[in-house]
Amino acid sequence: MVWGSCEVIQKVEELDIKLDALWQAMVYCFLKEVGNENELDDEKDLRMHFSIKLDEGMARGNFWIEEKGNKNGEEILMFGEDLLFRKLDVGEIDKIEMKINNYFDFDKKDLEVVISSIACRLPGNISSPDQFWALLKEGRSTNQRIPATRIAERNSLIRGEFNGGNVPVEGGHFLNFDLARFDANFFGLSALEASALDPQQRLLLECTWECVEQAGCNSPKDLEQCGVFIGFMSNEYQDLSEQQGNALQIGPTLSIDTACSSSLVALQLAVEAIRTGRCPRAIVGGVNLTLTAKGLAQRANAGMLAEDGCCRVFDIDANGYGRSDGCVVMMIEGVPIENLERKPHWGAVECGHDGRSAALTAPNGLSQQQLLARCLERLNIEKRRSLRFWECHGTGTALGDPVEFLALAKSLNSCGLTKGVWLGTAKANIGHTEAASGLVGAVLQLRNAEIPPLPNFKRMNPEIVRGMEANGWGGYENDNWPVRLAAKKSVRIFSEGEDKVGILFA
Repeated sequence: MVWGSCEVIQKVEELDIKLDALWQAMVYCFLKEVGNENELDDEKDLRMHFSIKLDEGMARGNFWIEEKGNKNGEEILMFGEDLLFRKLDVGEIDKIEMKINNYFDFDKKDLEVVISSIACRLPGNISSPDQFWALLKEGRSTNQRIPATRIAERNSLIRGEFNGGNVPVEGGHFLNFDLARFDANFFGLSALEASALDPQQRLLLECTWECVEQAGCNSPKDLEQCGVFIGFMSNEYQDLSEQQGNALQIGPTLSIDTACSSSLVALQLAVEAIRTGRCPRAIVGGVNLTLTAKGLAQRANAGMLAEDGCCRVFDIDANGYGRSDGCVVMMIEGVPIENLERKPHWGAVECGHDGRSAALTAPNGLSQQQLLARCLERLNIEKRRSLRFWECHGTGTALGDPVEFLALAKSLNSCGLTKGVWLGTAKANIGHTEAASGLVGAVLQLRNAEIPPLPNFKRMNPEIVRGMEANGWGGYENDNWPVRLAAKKSVRIFSEGEDKVGILFA
């Protein structure tokens, strides 16, 4: 065998031994160290096996080479145990050196993370981003009375009598199709197994498959090393993303529950995984379904929900949000900067914690401001000053809206932005999709160059007006958004007492 030259690695590939850049580097470095100069026998059927771990940018592991077809069985020709494989010196080997450098560069600053495809299911019979934009542009609200087919205890909820509660709730935003409808055979599941699946899992599987198809992934090889990051808010079904990865035979998989910020924390982790070289692409999703009277009653008794389910963001009559069904799934991937071709991509992605606050549902304004400052610092001065629209968390509460506005005003003021920044939120249209709400806001940001009207808005919350005056901000109105500024957008989401995330589109 000839070990220790580029030609050997090429011959190994000719024997259909599939090695990526890292494996090639490990074999080359090991054999270079042992100095084996024997000739490679092209007639032998060789199999290579590896077991590695990464430690501070170095690969340490075991490998062995087997010869197939030996009359005495499989003979181990070489074995290396707990060997340290160093990165090659510059110039030692041309093409492989380039690949190794790319692999070991754990901060891939030359990559941008772009959106390849989006699939969604939202209230108002929305099953695509285009349909979602049409609803937003028309200023429609999907608020409706709680369906009796969904919540059997609807009447006791409306009277505020469910489970000993005293706060009535009668409205929300719902997917108006049979949640039991599911093609189990398509996903290789038995009818019994499918019947035991959480409806959120079924919805997530359908949207994920649609998203994968839209991205042009037509074979298992297209999804090799594809990560799965799913945001949800249900302690009862913590295996959502694990089942997701198993059904599609991909991974790694993570389930994230950080309350309302779950889907954006999932996005933040996925973007980090791509930028650090852990996976080339990822499926990111968020899902939420209103399935029980208990969940509605708990939120109502905590003072979170508007009785009629109408989310009056920024308005003087804001009194809570309406719970909403929804599922959004995105395929994202790393693309070299020179190949962006004007694709929408994630700019600054920052995550933090609310820290100490007055109560579970009371936001921490200083913590929000610090998060926004970190996001804005990631952008250059030109991009900061070109921000024109801000998708707010905007739950429509008398306390939360002013705190969020003041944090935003102070952060933007520090960048010299005191006018021309428009505020909005999709919650005014489709309610609060909770775990999925971050990605819902991101879908809004990706559509067209126009500011949609804000439903249910009549008169500004006086606390926000005082904050505007104190920070030198002008008036408020609905208006069109100049096309030339379409790429300069932002989206952010905050949650009650948990992690929060800020995302800026570059």
